[in-house]
Amino acid sequence: MVTNADGAGVTGPPARHMPVPYIVAAALGAAGLATALHLAGAPDPFSASSALVLAVAIVLFTIIATSGLLINRGRWARVLSLCVVTGFLSVAAITALRPLSIVSVVLALLALFGLVGRWLDGWIRLRPSATGPGPRVAGLLLGTLALVPAVAVAAPSGLEAGHGVLGSAAVVLAWGYGKARTWALWGLRLALPLLAVPAMLAGPVAGSVLLGAHTGVLVALAWTAEARLAVTPVFDRPPGPRRGSAGSAGGSDG
Repeated sequence: MVTNADGAGVTGPPARHMPVPYIVAAALGAAGLATALHLAGAPDPFSASSALVLAVAIVLFTIIATSGLLINRGRWARVLSLCVVTGFLSVAAITALRPLSIVSVVLALLALFGLVGRWLDGWIRLRPSATGPGPRVAGLLLGTLALVPAVAVAAPSGLEAGHGVLGSAAVVLAWGYGKARTWALWGLRLALPLLAVPAMLAGPVAGSVLLGAHTGVLVALAWTAEARLAVTPVFDRPPGPRRGSAGSAGGSDG
């Protein structure tokens, strides 16, 4: 089921929309694979370790974006896909020109054309899901995962131990927060800024500014009420009289 222009549900997507989302998702996925392979073959100006982490992150976010476009069909998937395509084009712009980079650019532009046009209207939901996470929760989760490629970009000459700790912690905290674990939220609030300090000190100034700004935004999101409610269990009180009410009622009847 898809939504119409007002966000209401309708039965099945229109036939004219059927192939377009799959074409866009296929172009996005192929561009991500081509970009990752291009980085593996020509990592300069990145070191081998930074290029490897960046390539793995590209594959990870490509999978998330394509899955979001085809399965969830929320607005966040379109926004994330645009960010991912921008990353593909940025990698192609700063690395050596090779056949794979040309292929990645062509595929990325094809995906971009499908994402920015009206081709996905009627497929992407205009209203957020009633049971899905809000924009701040989704931003916190995806932004935490985005620390992995941010670490690679912040240290193009090579990763230090501090970068590895920060990137690993980001994966663990994103997993925990995705599972609605309270410890993950407190880790994002308190532990993440502390873990970011060694990584910021180990890299160049520009990389330190990038990691500091990225971490600051995540910490700010982690302290919002929406982020807290995402991991706070809600207990439904069963209907009926409270304990003791039945007895008092019975006494009055007697």
